Amino acid sequence: VDPENQFEPPEGEEIPALIPPPPMGSTISPWVLDEDISKERTSTEQNLLRTRDKKVNSALETIESGEAELILSHLNIDDAAAIKCAEKLQTSFGMKKFNISLNLVGLEGARALGIVLAKLPKLESLSFSHNYLGNEGAAALAHCLRASTVLTELDLSHNGIGPEVPVEVLQLTA
Repeated sequence: VDPENQFEPPEGEEIPALIPPPPMGSTISPWVLDEDISKERTSTEQNLLRTRDKKVNSALETIESGEAELILSHLNIDDAAAIKCAEKLQTSFGMKKFNISLNLVGLEGARALGIVLAKLPKLESLSFSHNYLGNEGAAALAHCLRASTVLTELDLSHNGIGPEVPVEVLQLTA
């Protein structure tokens, strides 16, 4: 076997497509593919989304009741869900801490949340760690937050930022 080509299939043979694993907690065998499994996965995904939405709505209700901290971590919040959260956060003027770490937020979600979070006069701490912001999302968020005078803590770790950190982020942290 040539070490440089060790991952190449032998000539005339194809590498079989990888089959994604079943959803967490599922009893579906990942090696059997048919329409019933496809339907069950879709149903499972729908159930996960409903559960996520319930948890997000419950957390958003606490902030509406005057809580100073909102934790939306590890809820599979993607850009679409982040945009919905942004819409509901527009009147959360008392919020001091916002944590949306360990989710699936990307550029569009960061942009929508950044616009709203920048208007919150008491926001001191913000965590977007372990999302999918990348350079563009981090720059968009930082651009929105640049006028904040009370933000003292910002966590953008584990977001695929780099190797060049966006200028907007550097300016915000200076």
